Amino acid sequence: MRPEWNNTDLECIWITIPGSNIGSSYDIHISVVYIPPNSQISSRIKDLINTLLAVRDKYPNDYIIVSGDFNLPCIDWSSGDPVIRRKGSVEVQTAASDLISCCSFIGLSQYNTLLNSSKNTLDLIFSSFPIKVQKSEFVLVIEDVYHPALYISATDILVPSRRPSLRTKYQFKRADYRSMNDLLLKQDWAFITRETSLDRVTDKFYSIINELIEKFVPKIRCSSNYSYLIWYSRALINLIKEKSKLHSSWKKHKNPIDYADFPELRK
Repeated sequence: MRPEWNNTDLECIWITIPGSNIGSSYDIHISVVYIPPNSQISSRIKDLINTLLAVRDKYPNDYIIVSGDFNLPCIDWSSGDPVIRRKGSVEVQTAASDLISCCSFIGLSQYNTLLNSSKNTLDLIFSSFPIKVQKSEFVLVIEDVYHPALYISATDILVPSRRPSLRTKYQFKRADYRSMNDLLLKQDWAFITRETSLDRVTDKFYSIINELIEKFVPKIRCSSNYSYLIWYSRALINLIKEKSKLHSSWKKHKNPIDYADFPELRK
């Protein structure tokens, strides 16, 4: 449980699942929200937005799922992209637009497009990673016609760790190259002309080289504090850093230019 993220004016519960528990690189923060359809809906959405920004600001790389009854029938999700309809007060429509903008800004997408009996989508499922939402076939209690039971599948979250906690590093600067050269000079290279398969010649060559490396190059075991996935390029890492910089700048100065540039870097 994360009581520090709860708000007395908002029915909201947060829990955190440590990434180490499910073989993930990052923790998962899950929230369940209920926003009653009354005159305080706008202020409560604002409270939720502030909480979401605070969570993302503190944990910029972690996974986030926010689900619940938002009571915002003014948002049409049928096309996949949200469309604000002229339904309800202007204040509520503005709050809905602010919520959509906030979620887009911090990397959350809404995945529930199922309609209730009134052709509205009141229960929203926001996630920072791809999930699948469908109508549940196994209902534990009598189903509310305005809130169809949902089944959420989040298998993509189960990813291996970026790097092992300990890794082997070769100390090539301390290698015994004199001994390596001596053995290379004594090596019988006649197999190169005898073999008819280039693949077998290559395999034999690498076998000799790898054997020398194992024998004459010292190794150390070191921990890895690498912050990015092992296949991230330098250009991609720079983009991620620039995105974080814009996010922090917008949080501090509320500059609309930073807000406009941030979604471009997320593409």
